[in-house]
Formats: sequence, structure tokens, C-alpha cells
Amino acid sequence: KPYERFIKEQLAGDELYPDDREALIATAFNLLGPDMVDSADQVQRRHNTLNDMTDTAGSVFLGLTLGCARCHDHKFEPISQRDYYAVQSFFTPAVLRRDLPIPTPEEKAAHEAAMEAFNAKARIIQKEIAALEAGYRKKLHDEKFAKMSEEAQNAFTTPKEKRTAEQLNQIQETAALLEITDKELLNAMSPQDRTQQRNLQAALKAIPKPAPPSMTMALLNSNGPPAKTFVLARGDYTNPGEEVKPGFLSVLKGQPAARAATSPPHIENSGEQPKSAGDSAAQFTRRAVLAEWIASPDNPLTARVMVNRL
Repeated sequence: KPYERFIKEQLAGDELYPDDREALIATAFNLLGPDMVDSADQVQRRHNTLNDMTDTAGSVFLGLTLGCARCHDHKFEPISQRDYYAVQSFFTPAVLRRDLPIPTPEEKAAHEAAMEAFNAKARIIQKEIAALEAGYRKKLHDEKFAKMSEEAQNAFTTPKEKRTAEQLNQIQETAALLEITDKELLNAMSPQDRTQQRNLQAALKAIPKPAPPSMTMALLNSNGPPAKTFVLARGDYTNPGEEVKPGFLSVLKGQPAARAATSPPHIENSGEQPKSAGDSAAQFTRRAVLAEWIASPDNPLTARVMVNRL
């Protein structure tokens, strides 16, 4: 496999080759860094992953320690803090999937047929269970919600598009408080409903459920408007400064690869939109710009870095 294709698959396989399952798998490269799954601060967890993607892309493909510019201008390299977040902005909109199904066409067809048969049998029982539990679940939810702090209640009731960073973090930290366990549900039910619920659950479990298809970690793009990227004072997401758009390192913008980089209008160095495999009108997105720039034969760093590694 040509090295330039390898780079493109690693950074933007889902954007450039959406029908190639191996290209989707390749994007898992970006999620192989350290991860605090049980972190109390899930917003910070996401920022940690974005930082790791940015730092790793810089060190692996460009031989640059971009991470030093996360909190301040680089002390020894011509890389500003603004440059760091401009590069990170290529990654910011990504959806971080850790369980993306990637079946082959044959596996997909077989799984869909099996699930259709399963759902046909299970749907009736599932509706009965949902109807039986609905009133108890609402009562338990309302009781748990009433015990939460006023700040947490406000965070949940604020429309998604108007939530602040603090409210998003508040939701991440307190969402578990609203979860209803099986034990709580059963204890709240009347003896008659509890017996009926157990009988229905037993009938549902008796229906054999198809095994899930093969899965992978991967990057995908959000269907909504892209998240904004800001220069963060000392790297702290609660202290955002100037908003930045996706862009290449300032010191390299005069290089042929940067001048010729293809990018949509909202990205610096705009130009013609590239085409993905098998799709002459493919939607163009951010990481494809970064991948095309890094993989360009005119990039002054990429080939040199790999030769040095070898």
C-alpha cells in the first residue's frame, strides 16, 4: 500500500473512502491513546483525546512536538499556540466511535435478516414490558431529579444548543444519578406487576438474539454543525479565548503543499474539493484537508520524517 494512501486512511479514511471498511478501521489509529473511560469530567476526557490526536499526528507524520504549544507558544520551534488549535480544529468535529459496526456486505445482509426475524418476535413482548414499566420509571425519574442540585436541574432543562461548557460538564457528572437500576424498578412495582414483568423478561430472553457484527473504534463526522475550536488559555477548556478555523502551521504556509492544499471555503487555503473513491461528488470535510496536505509529495516534512524513521 502506498504510504500516501496509508496516511489518508489513518487520518480521514471515513471521509475519503467511506465505502472501504479497512479505511474506516484505519481511523481507529486516532483513538489508541490513553483514555480515562470512567472520568468524572467527560468534557475534559474528550479534550484529552483531541489533544492526543493533534500531538500524535504532529509527531508521527511531521516529526514535530506540537503538544508543547497547547498551553503557550512553543519555546524552541516556530509554532504558536494559535497554530496548535488551528491544527486541532481539523479533528474537533469528529465523532469518537468505539463500537462502530463494520460487517462485510455478506455479514450485513445475514445479520439484518436475522435481526428482522428476532424483532418480529420480540417487538410485541418489548411493547408490553415498556407499557408495564412506564409509570414506575417516570415516578422514579421524577424523584431522582427532585433530589438533584438546582444547578444540575437547570443544566438538564436548558436546551442543548444553549448549554454552557459548565452545564455540559454538569450533565456528564450527574447523568448517572438519574439512571434507574433493575433492582430499584422491581422494588417500586406492585407484587402483581413484578411477577408479570419477570415473566415477560423470561419470554424475551427465550428468543435467541443474533450475535452483533464485527466492530471497531473509528472516527466519523457529526451530522450537525461543526463544533467550534478556541485557543485555550493554559490548555483549559473552561477558559476559551480566540476562535480559530482549521489551518496549517504558519511557518509552512508558504510551502507548495500548503499553497496547493484543497479545502472548502471555511478553511484557510481554499481551493478545489477532492473526490473520494467511487464518488465524484463526495462531501468534503475537514480531516480530508489535513490528510491531503500531510500526504502531499510537496510537503517538506512527511517524506523526510519517514526516511529518518527507516
